[in-house]
Amino acid sequence: MLIFLGFFTVVTAYLFDDSMLVAFYSLLPVCALLAALIGLQQSVFAERPMATLKLSATLMLQAAPLLLLLFIFFPRIGPLWWVTAILRPNFYPGQQVAL
Repeated sequence: MLIFLGFFTVVTAYLFDDSMLVAFYSLLPVCALLAALIGLQQSVFAERPMATLKLSATLMLQAAPLLLLLFIFFPRIGPLWWVTAILRPNFYPGQQVAL
């Protein structure tokens, strides 16, 4: 369960920034989390951590073309707080107490 929480925290970084630099930066923790997931499921790989990291890196390299296609063609929206600007166009920070 904690490993999936780790994947969730990596994904939450995309709520604030969706640049390619953040995508490359998130590859390291995703590789480590994927290696931990493989190590928990396969007892043979749990004894050899370098083999687990190699397998997780191989899996990520195989998924790289799909990652690039989704990064290019998936629509990007701004941060979630832009919804309040649509609901109230004259909404300024600090006015939420008047709601």
